Amino acid sequence: MAIERTWLDVLADCTVDRLPYLSSRSYEERLRALELPTLHYRQLRGDMIQLYKYVNNKYDANFVLQLQYKSVLEKRYDTRGRRYKLVPQLCKYDLCKHFFVNRLVKIRNSLPDDVVSACSVNSFKSHFDLIWRGFSLYYDYKSNI
Repeated sequence: MAIERTWLDVLADCTVDRLPYLSSRSYEERLRALELPTLHYRQLRGDMIQLYKYVNNKYDANFVLQLQYKSVLEKRYDTRGRRYKLVPQLCKYDLCKHFFVNRLVKIRNSLPDDVVSACSVNSFKSHFDLIWRGFSLYYDYKSNI
């Protein structure tokens, strides 16, 4: 599986040329030294920000996304003290499993309440970054969620 590199990754490589002490390090070590997250993390972060905006009505009212909250459904769902759990859409085919909502529901449900209930987009971004900075996905481009 080839991983697409963006201008930020190219910029990191150009920076390595200007900083000789980074040239002998691996790609992951260079990301850590420059404190740059991977492309995979940046995509995940952007998707989570878009989901936060939709859930908190930051979008136009005409924008429709089918979301169901667990607390609204039957009593058989246990939210374990969380107020904002979402239910993934049921999928008949594997293709639907990769839709926007289904990709993000599991990740969003694993976030603490203080992140999910942030009062602004910038607050959500900073809390999200604090939570995810310790995970290998932040610097390791080979890791999965």
